[in-house]
Amino acid sequence: MINRVSNGNPGVAKVIWGKSLEYPTIKPSYVQEFSFKIKLDYSESFILYIILSMESINREELVEI
Repeated sequence: MINRVSNGNPGVAKVIWGKSLEYPTIKPSYVQEFSFKIKLDYSESFILYIILSMESINREELVEI
């Protein structure tokens, strides 16, 4: 379910998991589907991937990338 909702994106899946966790369990009924589709071009997708994979990045690092 999380894989389908996140469209296979590990960063998005991690956020969905965290927001759907009702300690100490997670149930499919806790997972909320998004009602929108984000369309990103290649550059935008790459930058988003970098931000999600690093979990924290500053402006100077982004400019460098």
